[in-house]
Order: sequence, then C-alpha cells, then structure tokens
Amino acid sequence: MSKKEWYSKSVSDVVSHFSTDLQKGLSEEEASRRLAKGVNKIPEPKQETMFMHVVDQLKSPIALVLVFATVGALFVGTFSDATVIIVALLVNVVLGVFQEHRVESSFSSLRSKENIRASVVRSGVSREIDSGDIVPGDIVLLSAGTAVPADIRIVETHSLMTNESTLTGEWVSIDKKSEQISKEAVLAERVDMVYAGTFITGGAGRGVVVATGINTEIGAVSNELSISKKTKTPLEKDMLHAARFILMISVFAIVLVFVLALTHGVSFAEASLVAIAIAVASVP
Repeated sequence: MSKKEWYSKSVSDVVSHFSTDLQKGLSEEEASRRLAKGVNKIPEPKQETMFMHVVDQLKSPIALVLVFATVGALFVGTFSDATVIIVALLVNVVLGVFQEHRVESSFSSLRSKENIRASVVRSGVSREIDSGDIVPGDIVLLSAGTAVPADIRIVETHSLMTNESTLTGEWVSIDKKSEQISKEAVLAERVDMVYAGTFITGGAGRGVVVATGINTEIGAVSNELSISKKTKTPLEKDMLHAARFILMISVFAIVLVFVLALTHGVSFAEASLVAIAIAVASVP
C-alpha cells in the first residue's frame, strides 16, 4: 500500500496493517525490531565546499570564454579590459554559487526539523523519545507548539490544527479530523493526516505513524532536491547546449579573425585585441 493512500483508509485498517494498539502502542521490543530496519532520519547529502562550487561554475562554457578573454587581455597588456572581463566573470560565478547555496540551504532547513523530541505511547506508557527513534506503527501524542516527527494518520483529535507551509506553502492553519477521506484528495486536503516537518498550532490529538525518514512526504521533497542538484532540467540542458555551440563558434571566429588580421599586416597586439573583443561579445 502506498504511503500516499493512508488518508483514504479507516483507522481500523491502518491499526491492523501496522499491528499496533491505539491505547498501548508498540512494545519496546517490537519498536526496537522495527527501528533496526531504518531510523527516522533523512539521509544527509554530500556537502560541497565553496571551492568546489566555484570550480563547478568555472567549468561552464561561458566562464571558459571569459577566462580565455581575461588571459588574452593580460597577455597583451590591456589591463582595463581584463578588469572589466574579470568583473563579468565574478558576477557569473557568484550568481551560480548563490543558486547552489540556496539548494543546500533547503536541505539544511529540512534536516533541522528532524532533531526534535516526540511523545509516544509504548507498552501502555507515554514517554518522550528522540524523533529519530520513531518507527511505523508508533502511537504519537500531538500537542500545540510541537513539530510533527513523522507522517501520521490521525485517530483522535481535540481541535487539532497544523501549519503545513513547509510542504504546501500555505501559512493558514488547517483543522484536522480523524475520519477517512477520498482517495482523490490532494496533499493540502488530507485533513486526517499530519506530516513530518509541519507544526501543531492548536489543540491536541494522537495518531499512528505510517511513514518515517525518506518515506515521508518531506523525505520525498528532500530526495527531489537531491536529484535536482544532479539532474539538469530540460531548459538547463538546452542552455548548456547553446552555450557550448556559442563557445565553438566563438573559438572558430576568434582564430579565423586573428589569422586574417596577421596575414593582412595587423600587429600581433591589435589582432589580439580584436580576438578578445569577439570573445567578450560572444558571451550572452
């Protein structure tokens, strides 16, 4: 059964599927066995250093053209031109690094919501545990002012309200209830669920954990962010192909003009300046 379908199942079906008890919860022994299958944490992505980010930006076709133009300008002694080109190069690099930093900040924001304490019922006793130790089937007690530690199917509510802006972008608190809803309901309409990374803004309740770690909705978001860092969008691919094409045409034009200039008696310095001008002009 997909984690996205728990909202359309009755409380009894959910309780039966996870072999839990609404009053007693899981036993400590059973919770330990389930925890051995995976902790309630989102895998931490590999962090790149600032130097690696800069190198990535300098490998782009546009940056290579600007580097080539800078070296050429310095070689022929036109330092003012070199300065202008360096500024353009720095702007290009800074914008790229800033964009990558925003993605990594999104990762950090998601992970910061994992390091919380949560109230659960185990062996009939209510206790606080680290959210990383929560397992599917745990009975979690929800109260105002606390973060939701996992994806939970609500089984009991007392004026329970949540803020799900981390997932939906909507800051308005949502009233929650325990009655199952239609399978066609979108995430923002699943009022019988609360999700990891969201917050309880009012009331109280309890529910059954149906997903933890990477299997939660916020885990899916984290995974999409990770993939987005490695996989280019169609637009990014098209832009990269265009930049490479421009680079090849630019190199060909620069070499051709440089050779023609020299063969027509133009000095080496002047021919170099023309080549540099073409290189800079080729940058979109």
